[in-house]
Amino acid sequence: MTTIPRRTKLILSNVAFTGDSLGPEYEFKFTAAGQAATVKVNMKQRREAIVNRDIFDLPELLEAHRLPLRIDVVEKDEVFDDVGSLDAELAISYPEPREQSITFEITVKGQGREIRKKSLAHVTVVACLDKGIRYVAGLNPNSWLSVRFDAGFEEEIPHLLAVELVEITAQAIRFRILEGRYKGELAQISNSPRRDYLRQEVGVRREARKWCFEAASNGCRSEG
Repeated sequence: MTTIPRRTKLILSNVAFTGDSLGPEYEFKFTAAGQAATVKVNMKQRREAIVNRDIFDLPELLEAHRLPLRIDVVEKDEVFDDVGSLDAELAISYPEPREQSITFEITVKGQGREIRKKSLAHVTVVACLDKGIRYVAGLNPNSWLSVRFDAGFEEEIPHLLAVELVEITAQAIRFRILEGRYKGELAQISNSPRRDYLRQEVGVRREARKWCFEAASNGCRSEG
């Protein structure tokens, strides 16, 4: 059995450069909480690039936290690498907001023949707090997901319903229902392949369907 941790994921969201152009090939190295990661970015004549790459996960946070973070920026060159670094702190609020971003500015100095050049790297890092909230998704809009409740009965829950993960085993995913007529009840689905029906993000509004679950006892199973 694996209890669901409340973790914080760090993401390199985007990078931008101002000042002198030093080259297209960059490595961004991040070090924090005993972990290290490198993300390679090819600017290809661009001054800004959307990256959206995971850096690493942090341990469970139970309060606001200031995370020491080191960022090294290296422009890869055949002879001399152009480098810059920054030791900073990433201030993370808890438990909201779920996504928090901060942009760091790092001076990258040219080396060798480019010793007089320098560029300012604008590095945006996003901290995503995973509180274990998932939504029933991946179904047809009017479909319902059959689950087994800890109380010993089976019932269907609707598309877009919010749940909170409790634990995972090799066989099942267990969760607490957060809204509707079974709010607060514990239930589960099989781990594979049905785990894909519980997702972190849903790209549509949920409110339009919440009433249907409230009225399920009256036979509602779809809306127009």
